[in-house]
Amino acid sequence: DRFGFRNFLVKQYHTVHFGWLGITDPELVVQGKDDWLYLGRRRLIDEARGLNPATQEEITAWVNGLDAINAWQTQRGGRFLLVLVPDKHRVYNEHLPDWFVPQEQRRKEQLLHALEDHDMAILDLTETLRAAKSTYPQGLWLKTDTHWNGIGAYVATQAITARLDLPRIPEAS
Repeated sequence: DRFGFRNFLVKQYHTVHFGWLGITDPELVVQGKDDWLYLGRRRLIDEARGLNPATQEEITAWVNGLDAINAWQTQRGGRFLLVLVPDKHRVYNEHLPDWFVPQEQRRKEQLLHALEDHDMAILDLTETLRAAKSTYPQGLWLKTDTHWNGIGAYVATQAITARLDLPRIPEAS
């Protein structure tokens, strides 16, 4: 993710595969509106559409694992912050194809509900990134990639450091 001309090369790769060659594999990628691409993989699409909720056993395993990490950090004088990072389709859903309708009740919400009675710091970046879309019209994700760009990472880092009460990163000029 850190090499020169990455954004340009990713865009060119997708231009060749989807624009010139017409290669579309929904198992790998979902082609959205306005040339936006989203991660495919049937399991992730089904999860985003609320079609495969977590089992109680899965939720219990997650809660137990997170409780153990939180306790380990606390015993050593540390702080644990569970940071939930949304997928691109949660922030830029306006570019999804009409058939791809993400649901708000998904595995993440099941986990958050299960953690309500636990003493754990949780930061869900979904609303933070959605709100930042209007501040940064150049975007927080690349149109043709599943990773956020430097601006998206910056917005997330600012939210995390604020939540942990760490020194803020100076604003870019």
